[in-house]
Amino acid sequence: MVTSLAVSASTFSELEAGLDSECLTDLVITIAFYCGVVRLLESLQIDVEDEYLHYLEEFPLPI
Repeated sequence: MVTSLAVSASTFSELEAGLDSECLTDLVITIAFYCGVVRLLESLQIDVEDEYLHYLEEFPLPI
């Protein structure tokens, strides 16, 4: 969803095998909201607050 706008059919099948419809829907909605927030923050050029920078050093974002 993050890079190609949708979950691939194979990924969806794997998720569907382990999650019921409610959990799968919650997961997809959570990912969608995360993508929206990230795009909003980037568009408005809102950076990470100083007290959270150490988390980015410890858990760097993929490029």
